[in-house]
Amino acid sequence: MVLDNIIAQKQTEVEQLPEHNLQDIPINHKDMVSAIMYKPKAIIGELKSKSPSEGIICQPYNPIDIAHHYAQGGVAAISVLTDQHFFGGSFKDLYKVSKYIDLPTLCKDFIIDEKQIFQARLNGASACLLIVRILTDEQLNHLNHLIERLGMTALVEIFDEVDLERALKMKPKMIGINNRCLNTLKMDMDNAKRLKPKIPNSCLVLSLSGAKTPEEANQIASEFDAVLIGTALMKAENKVAFLKLAQDLS
Repeated sequence: MVLDNIIAQKQTEVEQLPEHNLQDIPINHKDMVSAIMYKPKAIIGELKSKSPSEGIICQPYNPIDIAHHYAQGGVAAISVLTDQHFFGGSFKDLYKVSKYIDLPTLCKDFIIDEKQIFQARLNGASACLLIVRILTDEQLNHLNHLIERLGMTALVEIFDEVDLERALKMKPKMIGINNRCLNTLKMDMDNAKRLKPKIPNSCLVLSLSGAKTPEEANQIASEFDAVLIGTALMKAENKVAFLKLAQDLS
């Protein structure tokens, strides 16, 4: 199973990461929640060069150049894949984008250990992804607490009702509903719509994965607090035009 392979690889990688203490880490000052709340039809543009479902998406891959196009297109924030083995990313990519683009950044990874969160903050992240189904309740609470202590926000990813029930116990500020099942990689574009009414209004709700066109992104962004767009945006020849059309800005 793809997800099992990813977690096994991640456990090996985590062992190689350095140890840090809270006093070593700068606090974040870019608020991803506010960036989403105050932007109509908010879009989070994702940076990745490959994925298990798509294979190679973008070669050559220059995250800074692409991030500049995203910023010009008016995204609320930028998601940076930092997994190298399966998605072709790195913490260096996160650092460069966070340094040179004046927008909040999401560290998009399979986070299973606090060392990854320290790395995310050291490299400029404003938010970190926590995937409910790969973590225990104890891990979720511990990692979420650390994220908040570092001035960041957790984007808590769910796929079904079981994930949602566990996520709500954390009282998260942001929940992302993945339309792709991580276990099978199958896409269900009705998944986010089905689960959204079950989430309290106090929580921002994001639709993750699946938007293929600016028109689809526009529709989803009008129904959710934000939509995260990855593959379709990475493949778009004119990313600025795609984003402006998706936000009725063209």
